[in-house]
Amino acid sequence: LVMAAGFGLATGALAWLGLVRAEDTKPGSCAECQFNFGTIVQGAVLEHQFPLRNDGAQPLRIAGVQLSPPLQLAKMPAMIPAKGSAMLKLSMDSSSLEGEFEGQLVVMLSDPLAQPRVFTLTGKVAPPIEILPRPAFFVSTSKGVAKSATLEIINHQREPIELKIKSPPAANYQLKLQ
Repeated sequence: LVMAAGFGLATGALAWLGLVRAEDTKPGSCAECQFNFGTIVQGAVLEHQFPLRNDGAQPLRIAGVQLSPPLQLAKMPAMIPAKGSAMLKLSMDSSSLEGEFEGQLVVMLSDPLAQPRVFTLTGKVAPPIEILPRPAFFVSTSKGVAKSATLEIINHQREPIELKIKSPPAANYQLKLQ
């Protein structure tokens, strides 16, 4: 990316001199360059396609790509025709993820004046069963002082879950399922 920053300075200078249009030097910041997948369940495989446009008069060769793990490029053409576009197909296995996710696909092009195109994929990966505020709770109290604690169990799976409470071994506490 240091080379990309160097190209950015060079193209900025060329734009200032009037040799290149300023709008040709900006990295891809279009609406199609960002995709929020919302919330998916951990273990799901996500696929999305980003369009890569070439508004120039010459075909562009894709010189290289960089991907945030666990993103994988499932389909990518070698060339983008002049005044044409191509689709970049990404896939992501969410098995190793949990929580907020932001990944990027950076595409470097053969034109030394072209900025790398940046495509962003964001969203949340939820575990199949989520326990909030955390998957454990602790209650401590003194004799005669009532205390309580609650947990919220969220099922992100299609099938319902069955919860059972075993009878407490002592009468010192009470468990309820609501």
